[in-house]
Amino acid sequence: MEYEPDTVKLDRYFGKQLSSMPNKQKLISLFVQYCQDQTQLVLEGIEESENVSVALALGVPVAQGFLLGQPESLQAIQKRR
Repeated sequence: MEYEPDTVKLDRYFGKQLSSMPNKQKLISLFVQYCQDQTQLVLEGIEESENVSVALALGVPVAQGFLLGQPESLQAIQKRR
């Protein structure tokens, strides 16, 4: 584990249809746990509001996609709702 990135950015493949794909949810949960203490996790491909809800429930801290625009904290998005 010599490689310790500052940021891990998950491709839009993982954010797309997230709410309906349990296997993607499981994998993202693993990344959330791995990145928890020292690495910024960014989930791309958030294009539908139900995927924001699932990402929040999984603990994803930052997301981006056509629905959101530039990378932004999911907690900040939730406060605007």
